[in-house]
Amino acid sequence: MQLTDEDLQYMLTELWSSMLDLALDDEIDPTAAHDLSWCAAVDILSDDVVTGTVMVRCGDELAERIAEALFGLPSGSASFGEVRDAMGEVANIVGGNVKGVLDAATVLGLPRTSRGEPATSQAPVNRLLLASEGYAVEASYSASAMEGAGR
Repeated sequence: MQLTDEDLQYMLTELWSSMLDLALDDEIDPTAAHDLSWCAAVDILSDDVVTGTVMVRCGDELAERIAEALFGLPSGSASFGEVRDAMGEVANIVGGNVKGVLDAATVLGLPRTSRGEPATSQAPVNRLLLASEGYAVEASYSASAMEGAGR
């Protein structure tokens, strides 16, 4: 089965409403400047070969709000490590949902997080740029050349 933008948006909407209790709005202007300094990604693997990558990106303020919501922290109290862990968990949850849509014979790699450059240079098959709590959040899925190659 192939992932659609609607599938990806549904996955994010469910995560944002059920686990984070944060608002998630429709797509925003992709040509405007947005802070996407936090990047969390997880690979989807088949037979130890990466078949795709799920990535979630947002800025410092939203990443801190995600950590506070996920860990039940007071406003303004999330540490760098808690933000890093929360972003990794978000990528892991979205990646698990994407994996379930694509193929049950795959596994997830370990999530990785960074501040700065995206975790993959592959062009995304699916990409959403949405607003949450007034801040930009980007979610994408990039397929490797091996996906669909009969493996």
